[in-house]
Amino acid sequence: MISNWDLAKKAGIVGANRTEHFIAQLATETGGFRFLSENLNYSALRLRQIFPNRVSEDKAAELAHQPVKIANWVYGNRLGNHLPSDGWTYRGSGLIQLTGRANFRSRGSELKLRLEEEPELARNPLGAFQTAVAFWKARSISALADRDDIASVRKAINGGSNGLAETRIWLVRVRKYLNPRTNGFESPELSADEQSAVVDRLKALGFLSSEPGAFIDSDISAPLKKLQSSRGLEETGVLDEDTLYEITEPAYFRAE
Repeated sequence: MISNWDLAKKAGIVGANRTEHFIAQLATETGGFRFLSENLNYSALRLRQIFPNRVSEDKAAELAHQPVKIANWVYGNRLGNHLPSDGWTYRGSGLIQLTGRANFRSRGSELKLRLEEEPELARNPLGAFQTAVAFWKARSISALADRDDIASVRKAINGGSNGLAETRIWLVRVRKYLNPRTNGFESPELSADEQSAVVDRLKALGFLSSEPGAFIDSDISAPLKKLQSSRGLEETGVLDEDTLYEITEPAYFRAE
């Protein structure tokens, strides 16, 4: 990504806010730059959680752990998909999780790449970065980043607020890393903004009560240990690297 950053500059992704929001969104969409292709190997329970309006209980049981069939069912006949296998062919791909034949066609046209004909291009590092930059530019997201409006940036990327808490965590960490005065991630202490975002994620994942006023303690080590224990991680009680990935991993990459 860094070696191709000139592509971002040419698209107007320059300055602190634009750069920070762009990187934070890419991290959110890819589980910390670990995945360039949507998993889709979901259990029946996970299918119902992620696609409650598109998959009934009976259908979830029928489709469970069959990624190709799942993709063709949940993405079929929408997003420009029209052939029986389009859902899988044009599944979420790249650093911005480009999804659907229409989006592959549009970004390919802008980039003069054969994305519609060769969708795997969006799943290699260069193509993934190119499509992310094109997507960002096409939706004029830099203007939202200029206002430091994280909710609107997230909506422009994802269509709603899904992933907002994860983005808040990544944005704080991006700013911490890019700010030369903070020495990157040397300090294990969480800022107030980062801790607030982590608390929101712990609530969403069920490791803290979501009842109003239920959590007022500034020490989040106990719920972090519960999360770590449930995921087979060392129970450090701090937001170490492995725990960061677990707490920010998008639901569409978790197959359980």
